[in-house]
Amino acid sequence: MPQDRQTLYEILGVARNAKLTDIGRAYGRVRAEMQQETAAPDPRRLVRVQNAYEVLSDEARREAYDQSLRAPLARGANRRRTIAASIAAAAVVLAAIGWFAWRREGKPPERPVQEIAAAAALAVGRVQSIDMAGHATALGLVFAVNEGTLAASCRGLTPSSELVVQFAQRSVHARVAASDDGRGYCVLEAPGTGSWPLSTGGPTSRAGDKVYAATVSATGDVALLEGTVRRVAKDAGATLLEISAPAASQAAGGPLLDSQGRVVAIAEGNGRHRVLSR
Repeated sequence: MPQDRQTLYEILGVARNAKLTDIGRAYGRVRAEMQQETAAPDPRRLVRVQNAYEVLSDEARREAYDQSLRAPLARGANRRRTIAASIAAAAVVLAAIGWFAWRREGKPPERPVQEIAAAAALAVGRVQSIDMAGHATALGLVFAVNEGTLAASCRGLTPSSELVVQFAQRSVHARVAASDDGRGYCVLEAPGTGSWPLSTGGPTSRAGDKVYAATVSATGDVALLEGTVRRVAKDAGATLLEISAPAASQAAGGPLLDSQGRVVAIAEGNGRHRVLSR
């Protein structure tokens, strides 16, 4: 069945009478499978999976969706044609707006926030240091920058640190591969994490630019806090971004993403974000 005709249940691989716990487990299974893939994930698939879970895990939204599935086929076909036509027309308008915005401002149109969030959900995790007695100490967040390679704040890290990185559905061991030599972050090697990195390219953010601060909840779910750059400052040779989002609540090592989903800075854990050096 073509992917654009799949039901939300089919996207997660569950029956239409699936319980909420079954939906949660299916979502976790799909997320884990995508994290273990060696190729970078398809952002459209990421959005479909995330949307399927959000709708089916909400009782009211799920009921409304189920009613749309029970509608007569003819009316459903007409509705799909109408929606498709509307989407096509909107796409043309948005493309034109994006083109003129690019011509006027010298930058491409913004990437859909759903795609940015879905990509971050696979690439961002939490890191802990394990001592000789087996006690774990939370150090902050990490994010993938290459296959088996993670970026983290250097705070609390030593060359001999025994580290465990926790993503939403699994944990992997890691070690310090390189300390901060002007990049603005430490590099961790974590074999088995797959290849789903966040891009670190792009121009330096300026005051007024939209940004997203990535955070991770206690259950491992990644969320984005939208804000704008208030000020660009210099401190001891480093470039720092002050943003309008509640950055102070973001753990050290969390990525700050621009409107294209590229990492432009890393959280220092004190309310500041340090721009990554190239």
